[in-house]
Formats: sequence, C-alpha cells, structure tokens
Amino acid sequence: MELKNTKLVERSFTMWGTIMIIWAFYRAFSQLPDWMSDLVIKPLVFAAPIFYYVVAIERLPLSSIGLSGAKFKRDLGIGLSFGLLFAVEGILSNSVKYGRISLIPLVSVGPIGTLAIIITALVASFAEELLIRGFFYTRLRTAYQSELKAMLVSALMYFMLLVPTVFVITRLSGMTLIVFVATNIVMSIANTMIFNETKTLTVPVLIHVFWNLAVVMYL
Repeated sequence: MELKNTKLVERSFTMWGTIMIIWAFYRAFSQLPDWMSDLVIKPLVFAAPIFYYVVAIERLPLSSIGLSGAKFKRDLGIGLSFGLLFAVEGILSNSVKYGRISLIPLVSVGPIGTLAIIITALVASFAEELLIRGFFYTRLRTAYQSELKAMLVSALMYFMLLVPTVFVITRLSGMTLIVFVATNIVMSIANTMIFNETKTLTVPVLIHVFWNLAVVMYL
C-alpha cells in the first residue's frame, strides 16, 4: 500500500477510534433517555466531527461523503421500496420472537408519538450512515483500492455500533438475536452496494430508518 493510502487508513481509523471511545463512555455513564441519545447526542458525536474533518481538514466537498441532491426523487423511491422490505423483515422477526405475526406495534404511540419516533429514527440513521458509509467506507475504498475489503471492514464497524442496542436496549436472545444481527449485517452490505451505485446517502438512510422503526415498534 502506498504511503498516501497508508496515512489515509490511519487517519480514518483514528477518527473512528476517537468517535467510538467517546460514544462508549457516553453509553456507559449517561443517564439520558434513548430518544435524546439518538436525536441529540449521536449527531454531535458521529456527524459533527465528520463534517468538520471533511470541510476543514480534508477540504473536500460534502459530495465526497455522499451528500448530494442529484437524482433525489429516484433515490427517494428506491429507498422507500427497499426500506419497506426491511420493515417487513422486522415484523417477521417479531413473529419469531413472539410466535405469531402481529402488525400492532409493541409500543403504544399516538400521531405525535409516531412522528417523534420517525424523526428520531431519521436523525439517528443519518448520523450512522454518514459515519459508516459516507466517511469510513469511502476513505477505506480509496485507501485499499478494493470495494470488497472496504465493504467488509465497514460492515464490521457497523456491527460494533449494534452492541449497545443488542445487549442493553432490546435485550434480544436466541433466534431473535441471530435474526437481528444477521439482518443488520445484510442491511449494511446492501446499503454499501446501493451507495456505490447511487453515490448518495439518501437510499441507505431511508433503508436504515425503516429498519430502526421496525426494531423500535416490533422488537
């Protein structure tokens, strides 16, 4: 690997490590509710450093991390279609966990509550996709000169983000845990492949939103 690419890998992992350490300390000691973590803290910890690094340090356009309005309508349609598929997967996971298929959410929410959940899922999904797909994957793809290697490494990094959700928040176990983890890994790889084709985060974010909603409301 060339020296330039080696430095790019080192800087990318340094950014990742710093963000993960801050996030780990926050999750370990914070008493704030989960909605505030996703709506406020996660964008501050995940997204804000990325914006600063790309604009102030790398001096690159935001399109380099997948933020582009080109072909937004097309991406919106694709994202909604794929997102619905992952939402159905969440409902099926619910049937595995509880032994029956039910379209009734596990949490009781009204119109305002539903809107709040959607907004929170959108913000959290955007922050995670910006970090994993927009920044980490794109930099590793350039450094490794291999989409496959960058995809596998970024999928592993995404799995590390799941640990608090799996073992602390949802407390999944057994077959439900296996389905949850496997589906998230599949979603991560699929999102990376779609990101490669669309060159924007619109579709990956929408898919992520639908899956997060499925987790909140059905798992």
